[in-house]
Amino acid sequence: MELRSTSDPNLRATWKDAVLAGLAPDGGLYIPTQLPFISPDEIKSLSTLPFSGFAYNLAQRFLGTEVPAETLRRIC
Repeated sequence: MELRSTSDPNLRATWKDAVLAGLAPDGGLYIPTQLPFISPDEIKSLSTLPFSGFAYNLAQRFLGTEVPAETLRRIC
């Protein structure tokens, strides 16, 4: 996942770098450069999951392979 600073959209970071840094060097917050698309049918199916399953599925859409699946499941 690529993130950008709220103060300078040209300042980019990976998820890992943003977590380790906290704030962007310009003092801005890191936000995703784009949000994953979730269809209405997917939202409906996610709503039937327990909270930990919902959290895992949503986080995985943002993080992709940046956090190993088993680690992400344990976190959620």
